[in-house]
Amino acid sequence: MEKGKKMLNKTCSRLVAACAVVVSPYVTSGVDAAGLDGSTDIVCAVTHVVACLEDGFCLQGQAKTFDLPDLIVMDAKDKVMRGTHESGHNAVSPIKNMEHNGEHLVIQGVENSRGWDLAVNSRTGHMSASSVGDEVTFLAHGTCTTP
Repeated sequence: MEKGKKMLNKTCSRLVAACAVVVSPYVTSGVDAAGLDGSTDIVCAVTHVVACLEDGFCLQGQAKTFDLPDLIVMDAKDKVMRGTHESGHNAVSPIKNMEHNGEHLVIQGVENSRGWDLAVNSRTGHMSASSVGDEVTFLAHGTCTTP
């Protein structure tokens, strides 16, 4: 079983790298990065998720694979993140910290005893996010723009 987990981890790593190569030209082209500094609302589409268990076993898939939001909206006025799941479930999480530093907007919060952070490249719109807690950690990638 341990050998199978190691093979899956290597496969997931290769798939993540391949996905980054394939998706990268689309993420960095045609994105209107104006407003990706936290001053206005931001909409992010989650394109890829990796979930890792505390024993190192990882799986990859789309947001719906793990019942995570497909769309994440940062509400600049109310300082909250709103997540919309394919199942129709909506989640709201308050923003605890937000900082625009260089080319990146970093947003952080806590929900259900889990820490989360989201980093958006304000030039390209590329988004990376994580949710960390007991037993499982999620890493997500996607693209953000202003509505």
